[in-house]
Amino acid sequence: SLGTYAWAQRKSGVGVVVVTSDKKILLQKEYRYIIKEYSWEIQGGGVDEHESLEDAALRELREETGIEAPLIEKIGVFYPLNSFNTEQVTLFLAKTDIEANSSRAQTEVSEGISEYKYVTFDEALNMIDTGQIIDALTANAIQIVVRRLSGI
Repeated sequence: SLGTYAWAQRKSGVGVVVVTSDKKILLQKEYRYIIKEYSWEIQGGGVDEHESLEDAALRELREETGIEAPLIEKIGVFYPLNSFNTEQVTLFLAKTDIEANSSRAQTEVSEGISEYKYVTFDEALNMIDTGQIIDALTANAIQIVVRRLSGI
C-alpha cells in the first residue's frame, strides 16, 4: 500500500574523540532538549558552508573545549539516522596531552554543556554497556577508537 514517507534534509556534521596520552577519553555532558535529558557525548557539531571537515572538527573542538589544533585522524563516516534524515557525520580521533589541555575545557553555556570529564577506555565502554552513554554516535565512535588504539 502507498503511504507518506517523511524525511529531513540535514547538513553534514563532525564528531571528535579526544584521547589523551594516558589513554583517557574526554566526554562532555550536554542537555538535549528533544529527549529532555543530559547526555554524555564526544565533541562535535555541524559543518559550515565552504568549511572542510577537518576545519569543522578543529573548530568544534576549540569552541566546545578550548583545545587547540591537536593532530586529528579521520576514523569513519556514518549516517546517524539514515531512515529519517540525510545527515552524514565524519568521525575524527584527536590525540592530545591531558596535562596541557585538561584545565582549558570551557563551558559553552549556549550549547548546554554542563560538565566535562576524562574516562578510561574501560570506563567509557562500561558507560555504553550500562546506558550512561545514550548517544549512538558517541557510543559508535568510542568503540572504534578503543578497538583501534587497543589493537583489538
